[in-house]
Amino acid sequence: LPHLEFLLSSAYISPGTYLIHTSGSSAKELLKFASSQNPSTAEILSSVVEFNDKTARITTRTLLEFLSESHSLSSSSTIPSVKINAQEKSNNGDSQNSGGDGDTKQSIVNSLNTSILYGQGMVVGKLDDMQTLGFNLATNELNKGLIALDDLTIEGVNLGRIECWIYSSKNKIKSYFDNGVPIFNINVQVTLQFQDQHKIIRMWQNNGKREEKIIEPIIKAFEEKIKLSVTSAYEKAKQVNVDVFSVKTEFSRFHNKRYKEIEKNLGKMYDPIIGEYDDPSNQRQDLVTLNL
Repeated sequence: LPHLEFLLSSAYISPGTYLIHTSGSSAKELLKFASSQNPSTAEILSSVVEFNDKTARITTRTLLEFLSESHSLSSSSTIPSVKINAQEKSNNGDSQNSGGDGDTKQSIVNSLNTSILYGQGMVVGKLDDMQTLGFNLATNELNKGLIALDDLTIEGVNLGRIECWIYSSKNKIKSYFDNGVPIFNINVQVTLQFQDQHKIIRMWQNNGKREEKIIEPIIKAFEEKIKLSVTSAYEKAKQVNVDVFSVKTEFSRFHNKRYKEIEKNLGKMYDPIIGEYDDPSNQRQDLVTLNL
């Protein structure tokens, strides 16, 4: 955090600069490879992240957003992860280990669909591609991205892989108390556009079914996948004790007095950096229950 704060305050980097995490290599190696391939490669990578700012598949954070979230009450943030996929080949197609004169062919972006979780500026965990999808749908309004069901079977008929384009998504977060129990409610509404609509209809009609009898169960299946994606991301965040859903911020903002009482009763909190409780005798208690 001190390095990023210095770069921002000294105006060396624009507040709107996107941050990414390099997996399996250092940032220096990534930039070195980018410049060796093409002077504009780094710019292309930046453009890819910027272009996908509103997609459900990539979690983007600017420098200013990351620092703001890291210094908020929740002290948590997340950024996308990229990986260099290295493959060495010689001029004759054999490995360099064979002794021939070779060159290195690499692909910069192996995946941008996973996210790194940060607590107090430190890496504490990772969201896989499904959890990243769920987190994005629950925390951002999106208008891009693909979501798919693999090997969907309805009434004994295997429809194979069903893909939908995320036309739009909206979310609403509400924090409240129910009989003294703090509840964190996430409402997610997603509008999907079928990619293979005609194929689905023909396949269903060939089995003597009406169109409406296939659409409803498909929608239900996508609902279940979205719900599973969101809850999985939420449970992962709880597991590594990072508040990327900004639960603390929401309760402090709308129920400040009661939130302070909860914090006091919970005692000393778990430290995600040290990995232990300030008070070893204190047992961890979940602050909220997730309802979808």
